[in-house]
Amino acid sequence: MGRDPRVNYLAHALPFLDRPYFVAGTAVPDWLAVADRPVRVRAKHAAPLEHADDPRLAAVAGGVLQHLRDDRRFHETRAFAETALELAAVVRRALGEEDRCQVPGVRCQAAVGRALGEEDRCQVPGVRCQSAAGAATAGTIPFFFLGHLLVEVLLDAELAAEDTARLAAYERALAAVEPGVVQDAVNRMAVRPTVRLAPMIGLFCRERILRDYLEDAKLWVRLNQVLRRVGLDRLPDDAAAVLPIARQVVRSRRRELLAGIPAAPG
Repeated sequence: MGRDPRVNYLAHALPFLDRPYFVAGTAVPDWLAVADRPVRVRAKHAAPLEHADDPRLAAVAGGVLQHLRDDRRFHETRAFAETALELAAVVRRALGEEDRCQVPGVRCQAAVGRALGEEDRCQVPGVRCQSAAGAATAGTIPFFFLGHLLVEVLLDAELAAEDTARLAAYERALAAVEPGVVQDAVNRMAVRPTVRLAPMIGLFCRERILRDYLEDAKLWVRLNQVLRRVGLDRLPDDAAAVLPIARQVVRSRRRELLAGIPAAPG
Protein backbone atom coordinates (compact mmCIF):
# COMPACT_ATOMS: atom_id res chain seq x y z
CA MET A 1 0.00 0.00 0.00
CA GLY A 2 2.99 2.29 0.24
CA ARG A 3 2.63 5.17 2.60
CA ASP A 4 -0.42 4.85 4.83
CA PRO A 5 -2.46 8.03 5.10
CA ARG A 6 -3.17 9.18 8.63
CA VAL A 7 -6.38 10.93 9.38
CA ASN A 8 -6.29 12.05 12.99
CA TYR A 9 -6.06 15.82 13.30
CA LEU A 10 -7.73 16.99 16.49
CA ALA A 11 -5.88 14.63 18.83
CA HIS A 12 -2.54 16.06 17.69
CA ALA A 13 -3.64 19.70 17.88
CA LEU A 14 -5.89 19.82 20.93
CA PRO A 15 -3.36 21.19 23.46
CA PHE A 16 -2.22 23.91 21.05
CA LEU A 17 -5.41 25.50 19.70
CA ASP A 18 -4.21 29.00 20.60
CA ARG A 19 -1.22 28.63 18.21
CA PRO A 20 -2.62 28.57 14.65
CA TYR A 21 0.60 27.84 12.74
CA PHE A 22 1.61 25.16 15.21
CA VAL A 23 -1.85 23.58 14.73
CA ALA A 24 -1.33 23.68 10.97
CA GLY A 25 2.06 22.00 11.44
CA THR A 26 0.46 19.13 13.34
CA ALA A 27 -1.77 18.50 10.31
CA VAL A 28 0.97 18.73 7.67
CA PRO A 29 1.93 15.01 7.53
CA ASP A 30 -1.74 14.04 7.11
CA TRP A 31 -2.40 16.76 4.55
CA LEU A 32 0.58 15.70 2.48
CA ALA A 33 -0.62 12.08 2.48
CA VAL A 34 -3.73 13.37 0.70
CA ALA A 35 -2.41 16.25 -1.38
CA ASP A 36 1.03 15.08 -2.50
CA ARG A 37 1.93 11.60 -1.27
CA PRO A 38 5.57 11.53 -2.50
CA VAL A 39 6.37 14.59 -0.36
CA ARG A 40 7.45 13.78 3.18
CA VAL A 41 8.57 15.81 6.12
CA ARG A 42 11.11 14.20 8.42
CA ALA A 43 12.17 15.14 11.92
CA LYS A 44 15.81 15.64 10.95
CA HIS A 45 14.81 18.32 8.45
CA ALA A 46 12.13 19.99 10.59
CA ALA A 47 14.15 20.19 13.82
CA PRO A 48 16.64 22.85 12.64
CA LEU A 49 13.73 25.14 11.75
CA GLU A 50 11.96 24.87 15.10
CA HIS A 51 13.95 27.89 16.33
CA ALA A 52 13.91 29.90 13.10
CA ASP A 53 13.71 33.69 13.28
CA ASP A 54 10.40 33.63 11.40
CA PRO A 55 7.86 32.68 14.10
CA ARG A 56 5.44 31.20 11.60
CA LEU A 57 8.10 28.93 10.11
CA ALA A 58 9.21 27.89 13.59
CA ALA A 59 5.62 27.14 14.60
CA VAL A 60 4.93 24.99 11.53
CA ALA A 61 8.15 23.07 12.12
CA GLY A 62 7.27 22.62 15.79
CA GLY A 63 3.84 21.28 14.87
CA VAL A 64 5.33 18.81 12.41
CA LEU A 65 7.74 17.55 15.08
CA GLN A 66 4.90 17.25 17.57
CA HIS A 67 2.91 15.13 15.11
CA LEU A 68 5.87 12.84 14.43
CA ARG A 69 6.56 12.38 18.16
CA ASP A 70 2.89 11.70 18.84
CA ASP A 71 2.67 9.10 16.09
CA ARG A 72 5.78 7.29 17.22
CA ARG A 73 4.51 6.98 20.78
CA PHE A 74 0.86 6.39 19.92
CA HIS A 75 1.46 3.59 17.44
CA GLU A 76 3.76 1.75 19.84
CA THR A 77 1.23 1.54 22.67
CA ARG A 78 -0.54 -1.67 23.59
CA ALA A 79 -3.85 0.23 23.72
CA PHE A 80 -3.48 1.23 20.06
CA ALA A 81 -2.53 -2.28 18.91
CA GLU A 82 -5.33 -3.93 20.86
CA THR A 83 -7.96 -1.43 19.72
CA ALA A 84 -6.91 -1.55 16.06
CA LEU A 85 -7.05 -5.35 16.08
CA GLU A 86 -10.40 -5.39 17.85
CA LEU A 87 -11.84 -3.03 15.22
CA ALA A 88 -10.28 -5.13 12.46
CA ALA A 89 -12.17 -8.11 13.85
CA VAL A 90 -15.40 -6.08 14.00
CA VAL A 91 -15.10 -5.20 10.30
CA ARG A 92 -14.23 -8.80 9.41
CA ARG A 93 -17.37 -10.10 11.09
CA ALA A 94 -19.49 -7.45 9.39
CA LEU A 95 -18.20 -8.66 6.03
CA GLY A 96 -18.82 -12.31 6.87
CA GLU A 97 -15.12 -13.20 7.07
CA GLU A 98 -13.74 -15.76 9.50
CA ASP A 99 -10.25 -15.83 10.94
CA ARG A 100 -8.11 -18.37 9.11
CA CYS A 101 -5.67 -20.81 10.61
CA GLN A 102 -3.24 -23.42 9.36
CA VAL A 103 -5.51 -26.04 10.94
CA PRO A 104 -8.92 -26.22 9.21
CA GLY A 105 -11.80 -25.36 11.50
CA VAL A 106 -9.61 -23.83 14.21
CA ARG A 107 -10.26 -20.18 14.97
CA CYS A 108 -7.24 -17.95 15.48
CA GLN A 109 -6.46 -16.11 18.69
CA ALA A 110 -3.93 -13.60 17.33
CA ALA A 111 -5.57 -10.71 19.15
CA VAL A 112 -2.48 -8.63 19.78
CA GLY A 113 0.52 -10.78 18.89
CA ARG A 114 1.93 -9.61 15.59
CA ALA A 115 1.10 -5.94 16.11
CA LEU A 116 3.31 -6.00 19.20
CA GLY A 117 6.06 -8.04 17.59
CA GLU A 118 5.05 -11.21 19.39
CA GLU A 119 4.21 -14.62 17.98
CA ASP A 120 0.60 -15.20 16.97
CA ARG A 121 -1.18 -17.62 19.24
CA CYS A 122 -3.45 -20.46 18.15
CA GLN A 123 -5.77 -22.90 19.88
CA VAL A 124 -3.44 -25.67 18.71
CA PRO A 125 -0.04 -25.50 20.49
CA GLY A 126 2.86 -24.88 18.14
CA VAL A 127 0.68 -23.82 15.20
CA ARG A 128 1.20 -20.31 13.89
CA CYS A 129 -1.91 -18.32 13.11
CA GLN A 130 -2.69 -16.79 9.74
CA SER A 131 -5.62 -14.64 10.74
CA ALA A 132 -6.51 -11.58 8.75
CA ALA A 133 -6.49 -9.59 11.97
CA GLY A 134 -2.85 -10.58 12.44
CA ALA A 135 -1.62 -10.85 8.87
CA ALA A 136 -3.69 -7.76 8.03
CA THR A 137 -4.99 -8.92 4.67
CA ALA A 138 -7.68 -11.13 3.20
CA GLY A 139 -8.16 -10.74 -0.51
CA THR A 140 -8.07 -7.02 -1.24
CA ILE A 141 -9.22 -5.94 2.25
CA PRO A 142 -6.38 -5.13 4.68
CA PHE A 143 -8.24 -5.51 7.96
CA PHE A 144 -5.55 -4.26 10.31
CA PHE A 145 -5.14 -1.16 8.13
CA LEU A 146 -8.89 -0.57 8.49
CA GLY A 147 -8.67 -1.06 12.24
CA HIS A 148 -5.78 1.39 12.39
CA LEU A 149 -7.74 3.91 10.33
CA LEU A 150 -10.83 3.58 12.50
CA VAL A 151 -8.91 4.10 15.73
CA GLU A 152 -7.51 7.40 14.50
CA VAL A 153 -10.70 8.72 12.91
CA LEU A 154 -12.95 7.71 15.78
CA LEU A 155 -10.62 9.08 18.43
CA ASP A 156 -10.90 12.48 16.73
CA ALA A 157 -14.68 12.00 16.51
CA GLU A 158 -14.84 11.20 20.22
CA LEU A 159 -12.85 14.30 21.15
CA ALA A 160 -15.05 16.48 18.93
CA ALA A 161 -18.33 15.01 20.17
CA GLU A 162 -17.25 15.33 23.78
CA ASP A 163 -16.97 19.11 23.42
CA THR A 164 -18.03 20.70 20.14
CA ALA A 165 -16.26 23.92 21.14
CA ARG A 166 -12.98 22.10 20.51
CA LEU A 167 -13.85 21.52 16.89
CA ALA A 168 -14.92 25.13 16.41
CA ALA A 169 -11.65 26.32 17.98
CA TYR A 170 -9.67 24.01 15.68
CA GLU A 171 -11.44 25.40 12.63
CA ARG A 172 -10.83 28.99 13.79
CA ALA A 173 -7.14 28.26 14.26
CA LEU A 174 -6.76 26.93 10.73
CA ALA A 175 -8.79 29.81 9.30
CA ALA A 176 -6.20 32.16 10.80
CA VAL A 177 -3.26 30.73 8.82
CA GLU A 178 -2.18 31.61 5.31
CA PRO A 179 -1.98 28.36 3.32
CA GLY A 180 0.87 29.68 1.18
CA VAL A 181 2.96 30.37 4.29
CA VAL A 182 2.45 26.81 5.52
CA GLN A 183 3.38 25.43 2.09
CA ASP A 184 6.51 27.57 1.97
CA ALA A 185 7.49 26.32 5.43
CA VAL A 186 7.01 22.71 4.31
CA ASN A 187 9.15 23.32 1.26
CA ARG A 188 11.94 24.43 3.60
CA MET A 189 11.88 21.06 5.35
CA ALA A 190 10.87 18.58 2.62
CA VAL A 191 13.41 17.10 0.23
CA ARG A 192 10.90 17.34 -2.59
CA PRO A 193 8.86 20.58 -2.90
CA THR A 194 5.10 20.73 -3.33
CA VAL A 195 2.65 23.15 -4.92
CA ARG A 196 -0.37 21.08 -3.90
CA LEU A 197 -0.43 21.68 -0.18
CA ALA A 198 -1.84 25.21 -0.10
CA PRO A 199 -4.91 24.29 -2.19
CA MET A 200 -5.42 21.23 0.02
CA ILE A 201 -5.46 23.40 3.15
CA GLY A 202 -8.09 25.66 1.62
CA LEU A 203 -10.23 22.67 0.65
CA PHE A 204 -9.86 21.09 4.08
CA CYS A 205 -11.07 24.28 5.74
CA ARG A 206 -13.96 24.84 3.34
CA GLU A 207 -15.27 21.29 3.61
CA ARG A 208 -14.90 21.16 7.41
CA ILE A 209 -13.91 17.55 7.07
CA LEU A 210 -13.74 16.71 10.77
CA ARG A 211 -17.47 17.37 11.12
CA ASP A 212 -18.06 14.40 8.81
CA TYR A 213 -16.42 12.16 11.43
CA LEU A 214 -19.45 12.72 13.67
CA GLU A 215 -21.99 11.18 11.25
CA ASP A 216 -21.76 7.53 10.27
CA ALA A 217 -22.90 7.94 6.65
CA LYS A 218 -20.49 10.81 5.94
CA LEU A 219 -17.64 9.09 7.76
CA TRP A 220 -18.13 5.95 5.66
CA VAL A 221 -17.73 8.05 2.51
CA ARG A 222 -14.50 9.50 3.89
CA LEU A 223 -13.15 6.05 4.76
CA ASN A 224 -13.81 4.79 1.26
CA GLN A 225 -12.03 7.85 -0.13
CA VAL A 226 -8.94 6.88 1.87
CA LEU A 227 -9.12 3.31 0.56
CA ARG A 228 -9.43 4.56 -3.01
CA ARG A 229 -6.39 6.81 -2.61
CA VAL A 230 -4.23 3.85 -1.62
CA GLY A 231 -5.58 1.64 -4.40
CA LEU A 232 -7.94 -0.57 -2.39
CA ASP A 233 -11.51 -1.65 -3.08
CA ARG A 234 -14.29 0.32 -1.43
CA LEU A 235 -16.25 -1.21 1.41
CA PRO A 236 -19.93 -1.99 0.86
CA ASP A 237 -22.36 0.52 2.27
CA ASP A 238 -24.15 -2.03 4.43
CA ALA A 239 -20.90 -2.62 6.35
CA ALA A 240 -21.24 0.92 7.75
CA ALA A 241 -23.37 -0.70 10.45
CA VAL A 242 -20.08 -1.44 12.24
CA LEU A 243 -19.50 2.23 13.04
CA PRO A 244 -21.69 2.53 16.17
CA ILE A 245 -19.94 -0.55 17.58
CA ALA A 246 -16.53 0.80 16.61
CA ARG A 247 -17.31 4.16 18.20
CA GLN A 248 -18.13 2.44 21.47
CA VAL A 249 -14.90 0.43 21.37
CA VAL A 250 -12.81 3.58 20.92
CA ARG A 251 -14.82 5.44 23.56
CA SER A 252 -14.10 2.68 26.06
CA ARG A 253 -10.34 2.95 25.39
CA ARG A 254 -10.22 6.75 25.04
CA ARG A 255 -8.13 7.46 28.13
CA GLU A 256 -5.56 4.77 27.32
CA LEU A 257 -5.30 5.86 23.70
CA LEU A 258 -4.74 9.50 24.58
CA ALA A 259 -2.00 8.52 26.99
CA GLY A 260 0.03 7.75 23.87
CA ILE A 261 -0.33 11.34 22.61
CA PRO A 262 1.40 13.53 25.20
CA ALA A 263 0.75 17.26 25.14
CA ALA A 264 4.42 18.16 24.96
CA PRO A 265 7.81 16.55 24.41
CA GLY A 266 9.15 14.55 27.30
